[in-house]
Parts: sequence; C-alpha cells; structure tokens
Amino acid sequence: MSVLRLGLVAWVLWASESALAEQRFALLIGANMGWASQDEPLRHAVEDTQRLADTLVQLGDFAPEHITVLSEPSTEQVLWALDRMAARMEGSAQRSLFLFYYSGHADRLHLHLRGEPLRLETLIHRIQSLPPALKVGILDACESGAILPKGGRPTRSFQLEVRDELALRGSAFLTSSGADELSQEARAVTGSIFSHHLVSGLRGAADGNGDGKVSLDEVYRHAYSRTLLDTAASPLGVQRPRVRVDLRGQGELILTRLTPGSATLVFPPGGSCFVTDGAERRLLAEVPGSSQRETRLGVQAGDYVLKCPRQGRYEVARLSVAAGDMVSLSSLAFREAPFSRLVVAKGDGSEARLGSLKRRGFLRLAEGRAEEALQLFEQALAEDRRDQESFLGKARALLGMAAEERARGRAQVAERLRAAAVMAYPRIEEESGADGGQ
Repeated sequence: MSVLRLGLVAWVLWASESALAEQRFALLIGANMGWASQDEPLRHAVEDTQRLADTLVQLGDFAPEHITVLSEPSTEQVLWALDRMAARMEGSAQRSLFLFYYSGHADRLHLHLRGEPLRLETLIHRIQSLPPALKVGILDACESGAILPKGGRPTRSFQLEVRDELALRGSAFLTSSGADELSQEARAVTGSIFSHHLVSGLRGAADGNGDGKVSLDEVYRHAYSRTLLDTAASPLGVQRPRVRVDLRGQGELILTRLTPGSATLVFPPGGSCFVTDGAERRLLAEVPGSSQRETRLGVQAGDYVLKCPRQGRYEVARLSVAAGDMVSLSSLAFREAPFSRLVVAKGDGSEARLGSLKRRGFLRLAEGRAEEALQLFEQALAEDRRDQESFLGKARALLGMAAEERARGRAQVAERLRAAAVMAYPRIEEESGADGGQ
C-alpha cells in the first residue's frame, strides 16, 4: 500500500562525453520527522538518501570525501553546510558540479526542517549561486512541480538543446510530481516510488541504448514511465514527473556509467526482477522486463539475492560478485518461492544498525572528525529519536565543531553550534567537563 510522502529532493550530476567533470561535490539530506504539529513521520527518507549516496560513489565518480550526508538536520545546519561547501568549492573549474539532495517533508513554500522554516526560493537561490558551473536538481516532493512555474512540463522524454560553446553550464530540474500532485512512498520498494526508480535507472535499468551509460534523458524517461505505472491505481492519485532544462555548451549529459572495474549483473530480455542485499533486508534496484534487449545493472562487489516474479511465484537465486565480474542470470540456479514471501524480509535489523552507527560516531569523535561523527549520530537518531546515547554523541560532535569554528575566528558560528549542542543534550557541558572550547 502506498503512503503519503511529502519530500523534496534536489540533485545534480554531470559528465560530458569527451571529459568528465573535474570535481564533484554533493550535499545529501534525509529527514523523516518533519514538523510534529502536522507531519506523519516518513519511513524511508533517510534510506533513500543513503541509496543515492552509494550510487554516486559506485557509479557516478564521486569521491566519498566530497559527499556530505545530513540526517534530520535543522534549517541552520543546512545553511551552514551550504556555506562550508561554497568555501570549499571557491575557484573550482568550469567543468565542476554540485549535487544537493533533500528527502523529507515539504510543501509549496518550505522544507519542513527543525528550527526556522527554510523557504524553497531561498534554497534554490543558494544552490544556483554556488561556484560550480553546472547544477541539476531533482525534486521528489508533494507538489514539487510548483517550483517550476516557467517551462516545467510533464513529458515522457525531452531533447537537450546543446549550443556551440566550450563548456556545458546551466541548470536542469526534474520533479517527481506536478504542482497539485502527491509524491508517494511504497512499502513494497521501501522508499519513495520516484526515487526508487531513479536509483534503479542510474544503476543501469534506464540504459535504453545499451551503451553502458545513463544519460539525463534516459533516467528521466525511465523514472517517468515507471512512476506513472506504479501510481496509476493509487488512491492518492497519479504522479507525473516534470522537467525543466536550461543548459548551454557542448557535451552529452551522462549521469552514471559502468566501467571495466564495475561488478555487473546481466538480465536477458524477459520479465522483471528485484535485487536485494544478501540478507534480503535492503532493496537495491528493480529491473523492469524488456522484450527487446538485455539490461546491465552496476552493483558493488558483495552478496545479492535476485527475486523475479513469474506466474504467481518468485524465482529466487543467490549470488556473489567481485569487482570486475559480469554475471548473467542465465548462469544462475533459481528456485521457486511463493508470492507470500516479501521482496524485502520482515524486520530491518534496526537495533544492530543503530549500535553500529553509534560505534562509528564515537570512533570518529575520537579521531577528531566531528562533522562526520555528527552525520552518523543524526542517522542513529533517525532510527530511534529516543536514544539518549545518540543525543549525547550528537552534542559532543557539535561541541567539537564549535571548537573548530572558534579556532578559525568564527565566534558567532561557534556559539550557535554550542547552543545547538546544549539543545540536543542539556547536560552536555556538565557531563563533558568542558565548555565547548571557550
């Protein structure tokens, strides 16, 4: 059953046919909670964020150190992160890019974050004013089409107009729905319907010409058709993605690509299949059936389970792939399983995952990597908003960041971070025996 999803995702990614972007930066944000007074918590916004992050690193040529992930942040933390990234990207080359991703609650005017509301027009202005020459946004939100008053249109495909200039630059925005439509989550895909098909497409399901590369047009066309199909009978109404493109220069917009070092699954023409991790707790991608061509899906080296619906049952196979492997479904041994078996197993391992996030967070603190620790504790709090150990870790990370800002001479920023630490854990200064670096 589909459930109401209020969220916004803004995303950018680019590589030209002749030369990849010299530098790529990303700020990815997941927020399940929204505004307590009016929003029902989302189930999968943080998961959607991590799926996109994994895809960008594995197939999008993003260096992990150039990706910042925030979970359940405040408006102030988002704006502060944008300021930090602007400073980091200052003077970047013309072929650089910036990626912003937000998955969470929103309306026509605001993101629903903790603290002061963040206006969409403010966010878009901040993104467009960043140094990189190329910015492409993907908005996965209820009524997300409302931010595209000029040129936004529902369409199955589009053709890029590339003008005779030296470097590709400008912006492109895709939205998951129209100005008066709802964007939806689905338990079956453990995530947003649109973002699920977006990530599946980026991994290779959208590669319409079989060249091992996924273009902007291909992934939009794939996400459009699959989202429309999956919401056609929804009681919340049909969901039609939209697009607006304003790009100039030379080069093909390639978003992701399979490389010789990629682990690749090869699906022959035929029915659709789901790909989960080896524990069957995380849905990686969905490959729709094609009667005309094989589909190649890029994955990380590891263990996987394939579940292919066939005439009232699943055909299930387990496999392991290493970097550089190319495994065809025709080489696997499948067994039958009833449809009553879920694509993703019941129980999400949340207790073990919560403990792992906290352990990694405190390790990052011990290493002096406060900003990374904060991201891990925010992810832990997305799992359990009552976990006091996670709030303590978050507060310590904020104090560590405050000390760093004070050492840079930014006293006002340091004080705001210290206040945020006290808000997260009121006894932090007493229990840490410190004053946040004052």
